[in-house]
Amino acid sequence: DHIVEANAAPIHDHEGNIIAGIVVFHDISERIHALEALRHSEWKHRLFLKNFIGVAYQAVPCTSEALLMYGTVEELTGYTPEDFRRGDLRWDQLVHEDDLAQFEEEVGKLIEMPDYVANGEYRIRTRTGEWKWVRDIGLTIRNNGQIEFIQGAIYDITEQKRAEQALKLSEERLRLCTQLAGVAVWEYDGETGQIARSDNHDSLYGLPLQEEWS
Repeated sequence: DHIVEANAAPIHDHEGNIIAGIVVFHDISERIHALEALRHSEWKHRLFLKNFIGVAYQAVPCTSEALLMYGTVEELTGYTPEDFRRGDLRWDQLVHEDDLAQFEEEVGKLIEMPDYVANGEYRIRTRTGEWKWVRDIGLTIRNNGQIEFIQGAIYDITEQKRAEQALKLSEERLRLCTQLAGVAVWEYDGETGQIARSDNHDSLYGLPLQEEWS
């Protein structure tokens, strides 16, 4: 099937009366199909961004000024994407002061190293004053060797960090309890054949110190 576009024009006699007409047909099938493909592609892009669990961004390298921000921006930061796009707020202004040097170092590497992919973790301060941990993965988009912008994605890893901290605290409490109680703990992995033991195991039983048992 073909899609055509018709253009018609009347033909007049010397007195101005319409005596005939001319119709020209153009095959516009390819143009229509291309437009439909573009609309479908844009729809899929919008759907992806709408359901993206994270923040997709494009930013100016040297200033951290946001060009584009999509995704769960408000859920993560308390600010709207427009707050960043207007220039009222820069992303680096949210970064914890203890993590800022690392953040700036990663941006510097992106600028200096064309193939570098940044993958860092740092804390940001939300609009309500809460601190959250995020993972930021970014790279530079270049044209003829010149940087156009940094593009990347930011994910909330706060719960992961809390779980890691809770596990670390639990392990430290267990270590202190075994030391105070004068007991040692060991664990055998049936699949690997490896034995893990507490720090005080060897000294408590008068065994020579060794890094690994099997």
